[in-house]
Amino acid sequence: MPVYPGAQITDSIRYGVSADHRHGLVRLGAGPSFSTYLLPALIKRFRRSHRGIELFVETRASGHLPDRLRSGTLDLVFDLAGAALDDPGLEQAALWRSQAAFIGARDMVPSPTRLRAVESVPFILFQKGSRMETTVQAYLDQLNFRPRVVMRSDSAESIKAMLCARLGISVLFVWNINADLRSKTLNVIKTEHPPLELRMALIRPKASFTPPAVAEFIEISKSMNWQNLHPEPR
Repeated sequence: MPVYPGAQITDSIRYGVSADHRHGLVRLGAGPSFSTYLLPALIKRFRRSHRGIELFVETRASGHLPDRLRSGTLDLVFDLAGAALDDPGLEQAALWRSQAAFIGARDMVPSPTRLRAVESVPFILFQKGSRMETTVQAYLDQLNFRPRVVMRSDSAESIKAMLCARLGISVLFVWNINADLRSKTLNVIKTEHPPLELRMALIRPKASFTPPAVAEFIEISKSMNWQNLHPEPR
């Protein structure tokens, strides 16, 4: 089992003196959308019973987050589930299921509609080579659908802004537009095909020692059942 340099030594120094789960530090990583829309509710729940534990949150593009785990800079990362499967030194501590769907400004495209009806509609998709782009492209290939891509971005928030400006449609996590659904700014475009089923994971390095504060955060995380992001039984 791979052990990344410095990970166990750092943990032992920081947490080895005391096993008191009421104190310590948890270093988290997540993408901008997850940090903005979902993480606050989890942190609020965690803080109710763990006020003595300090939290650090690093927000950056998900493609860089596993590297932060490998280097020992972060303890936990929220990312697409497949990120941990690509590295024998990482493991999934918790899983949630969600759907990704065709998303557009309200009334821009009728819903439900036939998929072929949106062939001429401009699409705004994720940056080529990103994990989300690869996943979405595999889904589109499965549907034998070739969208008319006019723009790409590395940010779901940037894509959402373009959708709100009625510049095109996209494929996004439904949890990413919870607030937009309530305000009726954006809409899920239903077709004759089922939506893309995805998993989000809480990822950690494989190690023989888990700091008590980190273990407590993992347990609280497992209890979270967000709108359009639900815990996956393991």
